[in-house]
Amino acid sequence: MLAFVHDYKVMRDDRGFLCMPEVDLPGALSPGMMAVVKEGVPNSRDAQNVMLQGIRIDGKTALEKGMVDAIGSSDEVLLKAKELALKWAHKSAKSPTIYKQLRLELRADTVKALESGGIGFIPKL
Repeated sequence: MLAFVHDYKVMRDDRGFLCMPEVDLPGALSPGMMAVVKEGVPNSRDAQNVMLQGIRIDGKTALEKGMVDAIGSSDEVLLKAKELALKWAHKSAKSPTIYKQLRLELRADTVKALESGGIGFIPKL
């Protein structure tokens, strides 16, 4: 969940996975959390599979599906994250207020859902 709210994401290619196991816990997500997942998983069919099947997605697949921006081995992942951050840092440094406003507008639906629907789990129905 935390990864999905970042502008850019880097994942290991040799270990780990992306998974939303709420269907197996079981536990429902708040509307705000669901909006974050929908934004983080660009394809609606993939979002459906992640949420309703609780599938695990490795780094290579997450990159192919647009869920992360880069992948690397355990020795590379931090370096790749820093490279991405440095590549785009000048944009936010140039005008942090405009950058913030653009981010909020880009994610307006998710922001609205978080503000109105909260964050957290919904108790079992």
